[in-house]
Amino acid sequence: MRITSRFVLLVAVCTVWLTPAPATPQGSLADLVAPSRPTDLPGTEQESIVRAVVGRLATLAHLPAVTPQAPTITVTTLAASPAVFSVAVNGGAPLTLKVVGHIWDPRTYLPIAAALGVRPEPAATPSAGAAEANFVEGLTEPSLAHLIAEDTRVSTALRAQPRAAVLHEQAALLLGAMALREGANLYTDGRPAWSRLTAHLTMARAVNGAGTAKSSLPGRLADAVLLVDVGREIDALAALAPLAAAEQSAAVRVWATALRVRATGDWRLVDRPAKSPTIARVAYAKAYAWRVGLGPVLAWMDDANPDVDLPLLRVLLSQPLSVAVGNRFSAAGLMVELNEAEEAARAYGVAITDDPTALLRAIGRPTATGPFRVLDWPLVASTAERHILARLKSLYDAQRLLGQRERLRQMPIELEKTFATLPLVPTALALMGGDGAARHLAAAAAIVRARKDAIPPALWTALVYEGQRSARSVSWPTADVWFNPWQPDGTALTTSDRLARQGAPAPPLPMAEALHRLAPSDTWLSWRLAWWRVPSGRPTIAAVRAELGPAVAYDSGAIYRMFRGLDGTHQEYVVLGTQMCELNVDRCEELAQELLKEGRDAEAADELRRWFNRAQDRVAASNRVLWLTRYLLDQGQAADARAIAVSADDVGSGAGMLTLAEVKERQGDQDGAEAGYKRVQDRYGTAWHLGAYYLRRWKATGDTALRDRGLALVAQSFPSGFEAVPSAGAAPVDGVAFTNFGGRAAKAGLRKTDIIVGVDGVRVRSEAQFDVLMRASHDTAVQFTVWRDGAYATVKGTLPQRWLGTGLRTHRPGAGETQ
Repeated sequence: MRITSRFVLLVAVCTVWLTPAPATPQGSLADLVAPSRPTDLPGTEQESIVRAVVGRLATLAHLPAVTPQAPTITVTTLAASPAVFSVAVNGGAPLTLKVVGHIWDPRTYLPIAAALGVRPEPAATPSAGAAEANFVEGLTEPSLAHLIAEDTRVSTALRAQPRAAVLHEQAALLLGAMALREGANLYTDGRPAWSRLTAHLTMARAVNGAGTAKSSLPGRLADAVLLVDVGREIDALAALAPLAAAEQSAAVRVWATALRVRATGDWRLVDRPAKSPTIARVAYAKAYAWRVGLGPVLAWMDDANPDVDLPLLRVLLSQPLSVAVGNRFSAAGLMVELNEAEEAARAYGVAITDDPTALLRAIGRPTATGPFRVLDWPLVASTAERHILARLKSLYDAQRLLGQRERLRQMPIELEKTFATLPLVPTALALMGGDGAARHLAAAAAIVRARKDAIPPALWTALVYEGQRSARSVSWPTADVWFNPWQPDGTALTTSDRLARQGAPAPPLPMAEALHRLAPSDTWLSWRLAWWRVPSGRPTIAAVRAELGPAVAYDSGAIYRMFRGLDGTHQEYVVLGTQMCELNVDRCEELAQELLKEGRDAEAADELRRWFNRAQDRVAASNRVLWLTRYLLDQGQAADARAIAVSADDVGSGAGMLTLAEVKERQGDQDGAEAGYKRVQDRYGTAWHLGAYYLRRWKATGDTALRDRGLALVAQSFPSGFEAVPSAGAAPVDGVAFTNFGGRAAKAGLRKTDIIVGVDGVRVRSEAQFDVLMRASHDTAVQFTVWRDGAYATVKGTLPQRWLGTGLRTHRPGAGETQ
């Protein structure tokens, strides 16, 4: 895709800061929160969905009006699930609308179509033939340019034949193909496209006489797209089964495969994904990233060299960002989004100048001009806005992962200067904190109140959490009023976003089971359902496996939840760790740590070496090899230890630098070691590692000057200095507790229920203090002071590599336990 040079400059300004940030941004708060359309919203999300579908249906029913007038739709809820609404069009008599199937089901809206005068007209349906096959095949490569070209053709034909069912079904598939391109992370929102899609399918069924037997191939595919997108997996698979048959064309089978992958998340269904059409390649990448991880996706890209187009960039940047993905793709993602938006604006006749901010103004204040279009500039512009904001957040996250603290502080103000004309931009800026945080949160809250229907539930939840986390005094609209019910009727839509919101109670078990029947491959829902079945305890690993069903074979994230969140035996954890490692090499470290926890050091070292050599996430790998280098040194494999430490240091992570510094120290290069510890202090502002080094050197040399320097550098962790350990008295008010426990710690004489309050004669009050004291010596003979069975006890043991291999947390029973 061609990248416009002025967008390269604009993105460079966003990431490098060519000019210093002013004290206050350009523009006013009113500019940020002014909605781009009327805000007379219905009272709930469901009413908003009904209004959108009925409004589009009324527009379609009045074609061939050259420029249809926007109808006035009033919606009132009469009953909950199954939902019933009162609907009035243009002030007419209210009609009762009962949800059939689900809220986007075309059958729900057939009574409205009839009331609008749409009657069965089978003669109005033109024959399909080769043109239909070409249309379906063309949409397997749904670039925006191709979608706009097909939009022009289908819209022109619909204006001439507004009662042609096959044209409405083509329009529906066109909208479905556009919805499948969504990849805006928190801003992902297919609801506008689905509502239009539903209106077109309703028109087609009303003209055809309500049944689906007469649906054309685009109509059947559009119906399947809708079922997949709203989370009705079982219904979608039933609809796709005949479309996957061998007698179907190659293009139809590609569609069927891509939609089956999206419905189930089973990335294994795509054969040779790098050579597949875009809809199958992107479905594979999305499922592979979500179910397995970004690291394997990057490995696939490096090996198979697929085309890195905009849909694939959206997949990469819509996952939790890694350093590797942020470095490689965050800036490119923003540039390509801007470039595509400009091409779309010009295709729709939007007047923009060469000033890149002119495009942003056009996106922020879109207006529909000219005759009716299936896709129009307001729909395309709102899609562009969501994706641009998501890419701005990706840019921010990439800088955060690199530890660019000063840049992060200034970034929201710098972005505001350029992107303030996008109505939803305060929501992105509010999630970044930094300068102007209070003002951005207030503006975001105003946006949420004014444009509830434009805020997906994941974004709403993230904004509320950010306000609470930053302790800003911001009044948010009550989400439970707008998302009522939280799950749109008859759908299993984005359950992890809707049912996992902060403070949400568990849904009634029958409701959760009904959702699971709709979408059995929703592994988040499977996981939660297993917990909801045992409200007073924990499910077993076997119980969760049963809920997960076949998905456990291809979803390393589901396995990871069991590995980290459930009680089990060591052997059960080894089985889970092996499964994770087979699916995702970046998870092999989990297996190694389980082996290490139980004292299986040689096996743990072998797994860690394999993981370190193959891991895609080099930052994570560099962060977690300190024990391995200690072990190799102890085994006389100094050259291997040095090579691993050098490789870890080359990544540039703080932990990698510390690993090489320690290896140099152990090998007698004290000047190099000291320089390495100082480099970490200078880059990351962390002084205690250097302090612990000086304390070790003091013990080795007896130089009290080194002791004093060390104590000064660790003083932040020990504000009261080094305190003596207690030997008697009341229970401790603080210390360190185990979050998991294994044979390695047991061999050192510790117990799972111990509260560690001292290391080598020094009082320990927090996990941070414990880390300092464990790093303050290389001596494998360690003396712990613990609170055990109502008394203080001294535990002396040998701890190879001075490494417990367990999880720890700060223990403060009087003030709540903090991780």
